[in-house]
Amino acid sequence: CNHTFGSDDICTECGYKKQQDDDFVTVASASQMYNVLSGNAHAKVRLTADIYLSDLGADFGDTFCSTFYGILDGDGHAIKGDHYADNTTQRRNRTYLFTYADGATFKNLTFKHINKESKDHSNQAIITSQAKNGCVFENITFENCGTWTNHNNAGAAAGYAYDNCTFRNITVKNSDFSTDCFNAGAVVGSAKNCTFSDIKVENCQIAASLDLIDDGGQSGGVAGNAEECTFTDVEVHGSYIKTNSKYAGGVVGYAKNSELTNCMVDDQSCVCSDGSFGDALAGGITGVSSGGAIYSCVNSALIAIDADYGGGITGGCEWGAIIDGCLNTGLIISIRMEEVETGHHDTVVENGLYYKYRTKTDMTCVNKTYQGKEYAIRVCNKKYKSTYDHAGGIAGTIQTDSKITRCVNLGSVHSDKTEGDMKIYFSGGIVGVIEGGTVSDCLVDFLAISQVRGICGAVKYGATINNCLNMTSHLDFAPWDDWYDFKGENNYSRTMDEDAKYTNKTTADKIKSGEICLLLGENWEQNLGTDAYPTPTGNKGVYHTRKVSNEYGTVCLPFVVKSDDKISYYSLSRKEEDGEGIKLVFTYNEDSILEGTPLLFRSAEAKDADADNPVEICFNNAGEEFTTTPRNKIFDAGYWDLWGTFEQRVFDGDLAKNIYYVSGGVIKNAKKTTIAPYRAWIYGPSIETLNGSNGGQAKAIRFVIEDEDGETTALEFVGDDLVPMQNADSRTQNVYNLSGQKVDENYRGIVIRNGKKVLVK
Repeated sequence: CNHTFGSDDICTECGYKKQQDDDFVTVASASQMYNVLSGNAHAKVRLTADIYLSDLGADFGDTFCSTFYGILDGDGHAIKGDHYADNTTQRRNRTYLFTYADGATFKNLTFKHINKESKDHSNQAIITSQAKNGCVFENITFENCGTWTNHNNAGAAAGYAYDNCTFRNITVKNSDFSTDCFNAGAVVGSAKNCTFSDIKVENCQIAASLDLIDDGGQSGGVAGNAEECTFTDVEVHGSYIKTNSKYAGGVVGYAKNSELTNCMVDDQSCVCSDGSFGDALAGGITGVSSGGAIYSCVNSALIAIDADYGGGITGGCEWGAIIDGCLNTGLIISIRMEEVETGHHDTVVENGLYYKYRTKTDMTCVNKTYQGKEYAIRVCNKKYKSTYDHAGGIAGTIQTDSKITRCVNLGSVHSDKTEGDMKIYFSGGIVGVIEGGTVSDCLVDFLAISQVRGICGAVKYGATINNCLNMTSHLDFAPWDDWYDFKGENNYSRTMDEDAKYTNKTTADKIKSGEICLLLGENWEQNLGTDAYPTPTGNKGVYHTRKVSNEYGTVCLPFVVKSDDKISYYSLSRKEEDGEGIKLVFTYNEDSILEGTPLLFRSAEAKDADADNPVEICFNNAGEEFTTTPRNKIFDAGYWDLWGTFEQRVFDGDLAKNIYYVSGGVIKNAKKTTIAPYRAWIYGPSIETLNGSNGGQAKAIRFVIEDEDGETTALEFVGDDLVPMQNADSRTQNVYNLSGQKVDENYRGIVIRNGKKVLVK
């Protein structure tokens, strides 16, 4: 009860006496549950067995009680079947557990094989018609359930929820929810001032089929309509979300002043709208975002529209809405709905586009990796002719005061519209049509039909586009009759628009090298050697990560580096020779080191690493300088130079004999040597040459590190591929003290053996 209680714990309005925490009533059957709740709507009930609603007869009425205020704790048990129905999957008229829920709690429950339908009433759901005043729904699963109404609001937990209700850890699977009017969702039909977290929707079909007026159907994977709500950590898998009017979203159909964070719709899902009474407005996360924000969401679903405005994240972005840090890898396509259609949630029509999308039939598929995760990007082989357009990889349209920032489209946009002899270019890699608003720090690398622009389709009404990168072969923008007062700066493209006023030409090499990443601004970062291109969802600039199995290695980077408490850098300073061989001395660098300089490094984080336990280390940019060319000398300048490379290098034949490199903390040489990108190597005399100058005896080659405190450490050369050391005891072969001097078996103390420090007692 949410009323006022006196000092005696009795409600002054309804006379209900507060129950203590241990006042739970246990029930083991549907009739027990009905008898308890019909007599006390404030009861705290705990199930001790599964409940079968089909055991109830008609005498028990339509609901357990009109308004429920208490707690229903399933304690891991299930509620199954319909009210007074012989067949547990038979649909009954206007039945739910509770007509209303007021401040109630439902938890630790599973609902199975419950289907509700009504031809006369709105707000159809399994648990309650309406939930208000802070109701809590948590740890609940709905399986093989369904609700239908020819009025408004159908969902699993509540038809309509408002006033601070909470839904957390909810799973809905293998279920159908539909209305012939407004608002269908897998969890609720419509919600206001509610929170949703840890929601999973699997293999469901959701449809709002408004066919009367031009005001939207509103279907969503979680909620058809949401006002002033938050959605966090939502996953939608293998689900089909459709409206016969407009507003279809993978998570929310129509989101007003709502915030969605870390939501995902997978590549086995489909969101579609036929726009029968207006625009389609369908998107992978929301159909429309009016105010509010969408943060760090990912769509991989098929988005199909038979009218204007479809987007990978949202169909429309309006009234100051923000879309930030989102990714689309799905296909957005303008197509007639009869070519998309599916069957029931457990069947699909094999000649429909949705089936082809799921199974990759008649699709060209390209795998792309973004932020360490691989996505299958699909492109239709068939060129579907479009009646409409205005499709975008992120949004169908963005309007005044709204913003799209730090978003990435790797997916495909398919729009092929012609009017007369003129092809229409009102679809784009980020946005279809910009009517005011701002697009900034966005990346496009997608495959598309030709009538699509690289960044935006139609640009009009004071739009702003800044710091964007177009990796595609498509031209960047299409003006709407005129550029109006369009503003754009610091945009880069691999192609050049007819009007190059707002676009800078770049190349694939400049993109790969990291040069463009630094120019794009503070929201961009690129991990050289790992990412194929810069990404706008970070602020680390250009850097390089690597897994290492030893604390010593080589590096050559196109940016400035500086020693710190994690990584120390050493430059080759001199060469020394003695009777035992060659000693190359590397001196610690305290100051910043010029970009492109080949170096030896020592990682404090990898001190205890080995082949079985590698450690990932990061080389950070310590300055603004950048180069595309390593600071190397010409080979003819002589031996014992340290060389660097930004690309993979392979040495074989005679040249390989002159290449010495560090691997696993040991200097090596082989008949064929592969140097990975952003590494360094020594170019010196071959082993045969060195041994010939030493009377045929194998010479040692050591890299000696002089640390900042004057301590020295030596790395040995093994060279076992070419000249194995002979006539030497394996215990003393190539063993050195910390000063780099070779020692024998009588030496006691810390020695370097096989690139590792060992204490000899």
